[in-house]
Amino acid sequence: MPFDTPDGSERESCRRVAVWLRDWPLIISGCFAVIWTVHRAVVQSITLDEANTFLHWVAREWPAHWIPQANNHVLNSELMRLFIWLFGLSHLTVRAPALIGGVLYIVGIHGFCTLVSRERVLTWALFVCFVYNPFVMDYLVAARGYGLALGFLSLAMWVLARALVRLDEPEERDLLNEARIISACAALSFCANFSFGYADGFLLAAFLAWACVKQRGRGGTAYARLAVAGVFPAVVLVLVLAGPVLTRFRREQLIWGTNSLAQTWQDMRDASFAPLNEYLVNPLLAHLLRAAQQGIVIAAVIAVAAYLVLLLFSRGRYFEVRSRLRLAGTLAAVLVLTLAAHWLQFQWMKIPLPFERTSLFFVPLGTAIAGVVLSVTPSNTWERVVRGFGVGVLCVTGVYFIGALRDSYFREWKICADLEDAFPVIVELCRKADVYEVATDMNYPATLNFYRTLYRVTDIDEFADYEKMPPGRPIYVLEEHSFAEFIRKEGLQVAYHGRVSDLVVVVRPGINANMPK
Repeated sequence: MPFDTPDGSERESCRRVAVWLRDWPLIISGCFAVIWTVHRAVVQSITLDEANTFLHWVAREWPAHWIPQANNHVLNSELMRLFIWLFGLSHLTVRAPALIGGVLYIVGIHGFCTLVSRERVLTWALFVCFVYNPFVMDYLVAARGYGLALGFLSLAMWVLARALVRLDEPEERDLLNEARIISACAALSFCANFSFGYADGFLLAAFLAWACVKQRGRGGTAYARLAVAGVFPAVVLVLVLAGPVLTRFRREQLIWGTNSLAQTWQDMRDASFAPLNEYLVNPLLAHLLRAAQQGIVIAAVIAVAAYLVLLLFSRGRYFEVRSRLRLAGTLAAVLVLTLAAHWLQFQWMKIPLPFERTSLFFVPLGTAIAGVVLSVTPSNTWERVVRGFGVGVLCVTGVYFIGALRDSYFREWKICADLEDAFPVIVELCRKADVYEVATDMNYPATLNFYRTLYRVTDIDEFADYEKMPPGRPIYVLEEHSFAEFIRKEGLQVAYHGRVSDLVVVVRPGINANMPK
């Protein structure tokens, strides 16, 4: 009896099972990353910058999202307004655009990792280094434009990688479609956060330069079609989404940053290798990871550089690996040109260099370069040794990043971590003492006013900024360490102390006694 031939649906089912069996570590890691970011969005207190975004560019009754301010990340503000209008005010609706950016980032990185490598260990380690990096993951949650910018940048990187590692000659139709996608992604990334502008622009330019080479021999109209496909979507999207902001944006807004590339690098490193979660990592493993962390970046750079040298000088291997080397070289060029543009901007216009969140785009670009170089299959003992060391470094880095998972604070705004828990205490104290005004540290009013709006508290005045802390008030919200002397002189008692931060709610003696136990 002859065997039945599987039909199309059965073949598709078999293909999906094969993909799952091959990619299950990435799929599980990606699904958990989505769940974890949503969890963080729900449980973590709104921060100073998130609250300012809501209060200044979203909550107003007129279209304030068109105001040209560096703190106004236009696409993020527009989408926040849309989600709040559709579903009401909550942590999730405020952070929904960032979470969408996070999903786009995870999808783009999954596509990039599975494209450059089919080796399970390398692919998983590379994916984790992209997604679970604490520096990156904070901004896949926080209600700012960085999550969306990262998401669209990762999609553009994925499409660029698909184009450059293709072995056959591309059809013009494919080039034009890829140009349109990268153009749209670069524009959306830029509209989400202007600090990604150079990286987005150079990524698009790199693809168009490569595509122009592929258009040779197709006539002048072919170049024109490519130019339109690569430029028109970006121009239209930028004009529609951010045109009113860009045309009125003032140079004086660009004040955040540093004057030292060394400081840029040091902060990126510190933010990426955040403290390990002692509830997640046992003390012995934590000790080993901390010891490895001291030299892990240097080890990764040495391994990638050494492997690249071996590939370049290995006879007869260039044509075998040239598509990977072309992709790595293109990403490196984008990184170097972006860095050079920021440096020239600093030298000529005195605009500060990227620092903290404004340097975020360097992380996926640098990680991508390392992953592409190490994705090349070794052909001799030396290559296997060096590449194995490099993949091992990526694995250790990925384990460290997983061990640094946290859901209680954002590194940059740890000072705001306890404000959601403190708010009901403040309200109850005010009502028991018949107080309508609370003096606070300058970092707290925006977040407290957000919760005042969220919980519709109308019997307490808006929280205000104070240049100097006024004496004689019944209730204060302060940072304990900074105001220790003031608290002592005023004879204040602590009614609430933050679990994560140094926040305290302090009151005059007797007020705290009225609180229910």
